[in-house]
Amino acid sequence: MPFAHKHSEWTDIHKRRSLFTKWITDSPEFHFNMDDIARLRQEMASLIENLSTIYASKVILKNRQKKSLAEKKKNEENEKFEGASAGSMEV
Repeated sequence: MPFAHKHSEWTDIHKRRSLFTKWITDSPEFHFNMDDIARLRQEMASLIENLSTIYASKVILKNRQKKSLAEKKKNEENEKFEGASAGSMEV
């Protein structure tokens, strides 16, 4: 377990730096080159494109729901107005 160290090791700045260097800087995951960076850029572009497609469809759906709700409210108001107008004409 890499993080199981004595409290004194964490309070000593030099020991803490040494541990972080060992775990992060010297770790195999931290060693990458320009090919890895190019691949990462392509993967990020793909991720953003996929997320933007999902976001755009959610926005379209939300706008349709707002429009539908507004039309429903307008129709209800028209029905109330027409009902009130018809009732006043029956006199």
